[in-house]
Amino acid sequence: MRIKAKSESLRATHLQVPIDGLIEIDSKGYAEVSDKCGEMLINGTNDWENADEENRKAKPAGAEKTAENEEKPVEGTKDEDNDDAEGEKAHQLTDEEIIEGLNAMSLEDCIKTAKEAGYPKKEWEKLSKNEKAAEKLMRAYLVKKYKESVAE
Repeated sequence: MRIKAKSESLRATHLQVPIDGLIEIDSKGYAEVSDKCGEMLINGTNDWENADEENRKAKPAGAEKTAENEEKPVEGTKDEDNDDAEGEKAHQLTDEEIIEGLNAMSLEDCIKTAKEAGYPKKEWEKLSKNEKAAEKLMRAYLVKKYKESVAE
């Protein structure tokens, strides 16, 4: 699923999201995520919108592009662009990489991720207020939630 960030500050960055882990957001604010992750971000936050629906609304009737037209490279050779795309698709993050990314997050990032994921505030709010261990507790909470989502 293709989603678009509403905030300009999320453009051209990487973001840790539920289910999919670390995603790349291009310079125009678009990101590719799984359907489950996309629905969670779109419905659980006000920061994202469905780019697929946006494109359907913006196109006049009969002006749909074929898949062949959409995949034509603008720059470089076709083989070079396809190799890059295949390399990105082939590199799926492992559970260890995702957990490592979660464990490297700051307290603010942990809280933002929990909010964006739509996790019940009641579950994580007390963890984030503990002065001495808030960061560690929030990281552990997000790792636990990630493992639960993978087990589903």
